[in-house]
Amino acid sequence: MNERLRSAMAAARLDVDAVAAAARVDTKTVQRWLAGRTVPYPRHRWAVAAALGQAESYLWPEPSGMDSYGARFRQLWSSSKDEAEALRKVQGSLGSTLPGQLVNMDHRATIDIQPDGSATIRQTYRSADVSHAPLMVVSRDLWFEYPQPTIRFRAHCDRSVPLQVELVRDFSNYKQLLCNFVKPLQPLEVVTFSYSYDARAMFLRDHFWDQRVVAPTKRLHVSITHHKGKWLTGCVVSEESQSGLMQDPDPDLVIHQSSEEVCSFD
Repeated sequence: MNERLRSAMAAARLDVDAVAAAARVDTKTVQRWLAGRTVPYPRHRWAVAAALGQAESYLWPEPSGMDSYGARFRQLWSSSKDEAEALRKVQGSLGSTLPGQLVNMDHRATIDIQPDGSATIRQTYRSADVSHAPLMVVSRDLWFEYPQPTIRFRAHCDRSVPLQVELVRDFSNYKQLLCNFVKPLQPLEVVTFSYSYDARAMFLRDHFWDQRVVAPTKRLHVSITHHKGKWLTGCVVSEESQSGLMQDPDPDLVIHQSSEEVCSFD
């Protein structure tokens, strides 16, 4: 709970809607800041601090370094002449400290929602092992607003050996799975892998999608097709920081696709 932010809003007589307007974000985003679930991206911290007449360092005492993994990753990538050089730099600078020692050059979440709220979701990654040792397991978490009794998983990989998905924690609203590479990824090896899953009643009225970025990611694209669009109110994207907390991602990281069939969001 961010009591400093809550107190500053009360003193300034600004509610969640007003703070959201000042920062140009959705009200759900401000609610996550208040709950302490995420830390805003710097440009949002500056806007909120200005609106409340408070110092940024007072509202978020330790903002510096929160995005050290992501910021360093993007800086190394932008200073490299090609992908191979970028991966070598990331391995040398961050490889021994990254959670899972995996980076994503491209992450795509494709969500197809049927009128009854059932959905098929496919997560696709183009990733590389930037550790100095073979990598066999990638952990992923799934969280649902609506309890899911049964979820079916399917795994795909562009290598000649299969990718296996194992469900290791299975609760009604939260599930943790492991993507097992039967043949270990070698240092600096690039692989494209994906897993898809489907379940009934995943998206009901006033429910939203929560997409978490759990490794340094160069590009994220979330595409949501809803065949009864009014049921999905929005999409929340958050990025894991070096401390393990979740924060709002760099705006350049997220690409929002909109069309007549795709649910648009801020």
